[in-house]
Amino acid sequence: MRLDQTTLEMKTSHLPPLLSSNELGQLRGCLLNSSPLHARGQIALTGRYKSLHRGHGMDWVDTRSYQAGDDLRHLDWRATARSGKATTKVFQEEHQRKLLLVVDRRQTMAFGTTIDLKATVAARAAAILAFSAIANNEEVLGVVIEDEAAVYPAARTDEALLPLLRAISKPLQPARAQKNQSTWQQVFTTIEHLGGNTFSTIFISDFAGLIESSHQRLQHLALQQEVAAIYINDPAEEQLKDIGTMNIVCPLTGKISQIDTCNKTLRQRYEQAMALGRSELFNHFKKSAIPYHTLSTAQDTFKQLQQWQWIR
Repeated sequence: MRLDQTTLEMKTSHLPPLLSSNELGQLRGCLLNSSPLHARGQIALTGRYKSLHRGHGMDWVDTRSYQAGDDLRHLDWRATARSGKATTKVFQEEHQRKLLLVVDRRQTMAFGTTIDLKATVAARAAAILAFSAIANNEEVLGVVIEDEAAVYPAARTDEALLPLLRAISKPLQPARAQKNQSTWQQVFTTIEHLGGNTFSTIFISDFAGLIESSHQRLQHLALQQEVAAIYINDPAEEQLKDIGTMNIVCPLTGKISQIDTCNKTLRQRYEQAMALGRSELFNHFKKSAIPYHTLSTAQDTFKQLQQWQWIR
């Protein structure tokens, strides 16, 4: 039977979401309210911005004559004594931070051999970071990578965040429904069009298909704004188990191959190749001064994120 696009969409509509509304509510509760995890304040993003809140900063940049209504605590007494006129300090204005979450939902993320799919872990990590940012008075934008790189505008409230949460939580499309998956070049172009040199950008992905030219664009982006990376992996991507003959499908090309996992040499070559790929990826991050953190599908996402200190 031939499956057309409509049939595939109908089948997809019956699949459960990657994250249920109940789980999203629990994640929000852990971050915003008292909870056994004591998560409040433990997942915080720190960077070069003056503050998480709007108002005046504490970086003194100039002085001017005192005006009615100025805070008396900011009087520059030395300048006042020298000039004989009341002089106040001028502080650099603070800016509200903006967090841009780039969430990968391509076919390589539809993989998981333990607790969750990689796409589920990515969605959960994005939700946690988004709720944390909203709680700290930050704006949250989203770029969701699927058939195309879809942009979700800035949100300052949980309600405004819902479209992004729905997009990252919905069931993944079947492989045959994704005819033209986004390339990294398209993703970087989308981000550049946002004009976000005041963003803190976090990529949440397995970074499959990130070729040399893509690394160059990522490095250039890191020079323009704060960039960090969350690498999602599954234990089966580190070590191949001896489970006999199996058929595997390449998520990028659809090519089907048969391998014999009983072959010890094959398992060793696989492990070495995967380790080399991860090492090269992390070296590119280090070269670009991009902080990175690994999340496994086999462990609790929340606890893994609590161990990450993104400090630039």
